[in-house]
Amino acid sequence: MNPLQIAASEETPEVILDAKKNIFKLTGRSFVQNSVVFYDPILKWFSDYFQAPNSSTKIELKFDYINSSSQKRLIEIILKIQQLTKDLTSVNVVWYYKSDDEDMLEKGQEFGEYFKLPFKFIPY
Repeated sequence: MNPLQIAASEETPEVILDAKKNIFKLTGRSFVQNSVVFYDPILKWFSDYFQAPNSSTKIELKFDYINSSSQKRLIEIILKIQQLTKDLTSVNVVWYYKSDDEDMLEKGQEFGEYFKLPFKFIPY
């Protein structure tokens, strides 16, 4: 399976999805005008990955900012990832947030409460 890499921009996060190296990261700011266009390739990549997932998957999310339309797409991604746990695959989510950014910590905690996945919160 080919890795998916998308460079960060002013409006989009950096994306590194590499099953062979077991790297699954979204980092930066996400306030894209058309989140469907940006996040569709990511959703498709995960759909392909789910055909033969690694025994352990650690998703690293490190957002400085995420708008509501991007949040909706992120929810779709995490819902897909959550399905992996039904196949006895170990899944963990690491939510990084700036140590002085209570809003991003709370957003991560809301995600953690909503999904049935282990979330770890790490300030930086």
